[in-house]
Amino acid sequence: MIRAQIADWGNEMTQKHKHADVLIAIAEGKEVEYLHPATFIWELSDNTSVNPLLQLEYEWRIKPEPKPDVEVYVGWENVITDELQEIPKESVTNYAHAIKLTFDAETNEYKSTEVIK
Repeated sequence: MIRAQIADWGNEMTQKHKHADVLIAIAEGKEVEYLHPATFIWELSDNTSVNPLLQLEYEWRIKPEPKPDVEVYVGWENVITDELQEIPKESVTNYAHAIKLTFDAETNEYKSTEVIK
């Protein structure tokens, strides 16, 4: 009986912790988030009151890197008669008029417009 318990204890010690990747990320200084059980919103952990060692039942993740902004280039020859066309960035010099529209990749919200020429 005791040998079986010791064998079981040894097996438990060799199993990877449920949140091992998150714990390693914390040790490396990365930010981690947990899925709040009441709001279902990912929240940044301060690693003191809420942490993956104490809250095993929470979902944890390494905070994702923010997506870069999306840039859309639009060019046209004659503003009165031409339709606006989305163009590749490298084709901007081929048009009489061009603008750059910038959108937030996370929210898809408009951020800015830049007149190129």
